[in-house]
Amino acid sequence: MLDLFGLLVSFAVIVLLVRKNVNFGIAMLVGSLTIGIIAFTPTSLLSTAWMVISDKTTINLAAVILCISILAHLMKRSGQIDRMTSGLRGLAKDTRAVLSGFPAIFGLLPVPGGALLSAPMVEEESEKLEVDPKDRTFLNFWFRHIWFYIFPLFPGLIFASELSGISIYRLALVQVPMFLAALGVGLFALRRISSHDEAPRPRDGGLAKMIKGASPIIIALVLSMLLGLPIFLALIVAIITSFLIAGPKLKDPLNVFKEGLSLDLLIAVIGIMLFKGLVEGSGAMVTLKRLIVLHNIPLILVATTLPFLIGLVTGSDIGAVGLSFPIVLPLFSEITLPLVSFLYISAFLGYLVSPLHLCIILTCDFFSVNLWDVYPPLIAGAGVVFLTAVLTLGLLLGI
Repeated sequence: MLDLFGLLVSFAVIVLLVRKNVNFGIAMLVGSLTIGIIAFTPTSLLSTAWMVISDKTTINLAAVILCISILAHLMKRSGQIDRMTSGLRGLAKDTRAVLSGFPAIFGLLPVPGGALLSAPMVEEESEKLEVDPKDRTFLNFWFRHIWFYIFPLFPGLIFASELSGISIYRLALVQVPMFLAALGVGLFALRRISSHDEAPRPRDGGLAKMIKGASPIIIALVLSMLLGLPIFLALIVAIITSFLIAGPKLKDPLNVFKEGLSLDLLIAVIGIMLFKGLVEGSGAMVTLKRLIVLHNIPLILVATTLPFLIGLVTGSDIGAVGLSFPIVLPLFSEITLPLVSFLYISAFLGYLVSPLHLCIILTCDFFSVNLWDVYPPLIAGAGVVFLTAVLTLGLLLGI
């Protein structure tokens, strides 16, 4: 039982530190050290830690996450995101399309608090349609996260794939119904907004601007999805492409590259993988599974509630996946695609509706809206996505 005690103490330590606004990666490292001290000898702790850190999965995951961070920062600094938004303005005939398009475009940038990047543009377009501040807040937040169910460059999805061993493309494909459900929720919210008569928008090469701005992302997806190139290498090509597109206009490219290297994300990768390795090596999950079977607790209930609660408490997508997957997956005799997807959706929805979610906090602050006024449509939307997941994955699981 010492192994299970170590797991519970380390879990409590991680949650407490995150609630105290300690960097998530640091919290995971401290939590890992906690279970290591309780359940391991010093020698076995060091050997297990080295085995995890030097493992090719950990190295590959760290490389992918850092490349995504560099690419996101580079596209923002080089004006490629501005080119995409300018192209959207030229393409869209309806202001409501622009209203949803801006946060969706910035949703391709997996950066903390990214909803704040699109908020000023949403405000500008909202003024034309006299949109209520609560609706502005919801639309900016909701469409910002519309891609997270299927976008292969989203860190949370990458972590889910690496921690489970399930292909990220298979995971994204099975979650298309949840993406469509989320899109439907967003479109329903847009339909409630009246579209006034508008002056024609200038259509000055909008499509060309969007394609050029998004070309690094498109190249990364084509190389990895269609040509089978490892995501890490595809992202390097995308970064080089982004530098070439920016050209001499990009001042101090070396500094831009350095700014994109996120130490926080690197620590988070190491912390999560170390926690996973130590939890598996401690034998705590074997003990926990025995207790669950002994007390007739349905595993599907654990798979639904634990990831959701972790996402809700931490307000972190990486945290929700990185903390729940190592605990829940070993409880099942077989790791299947529907199971992993169900875990991911539960974790993601907990993160989505968390009052600690940085995007919702910053968006509410920008539009001067009370956080709790946004919760009715947010909870309803999350409920629609969850029911879609239950129906879709339930059929696949044969429930």
